[in-house]
Amino acid sequence: MGQFLWFTSLPAQGVHFALYLAYLLKKSNSPNSILAAISGVSWAHRKAMLEDPCTHSLVGEVRDAAKRLLSRPVQKKLPLSVVHLRKIVETFAKPGAYLNDLQTVLIMVLGLTGFLG
Repeated sequence: MGQFLWFTSLPAQGVHFALYLAYLLKKSNSPNSILAAISGVSWAHRKAMLEDPCTHSLVGEVRDAAKRLLSRPVQKKLPLSVVHLRKIVETFAKPGAYLNDLQTVLIMVLGLTGFLG
């Protein structure tokens, strides 16, 4: 019979976990998978009362690289114009309108007047 190499997965070493994160970095399209892995491993180590490998400097470097390399630029939306707000009021603030719709329209109108004033 062959010999088996027995090893434990906990506690993980920071360097080994950083290598795994680098592998994920190559395979991922978003930094969320790297952040989720860090969060999960950190949680498991805290739960087992073990030293957290996520505090290792290389893990932090890979996390920062994932955020920098895989993040998409922010696409700002256009602000709500008076013309759009007028259409919303005409659509929802009619006689017999539901109270929810009237409250939503009122919040929008007050919000816009607060920014204009």
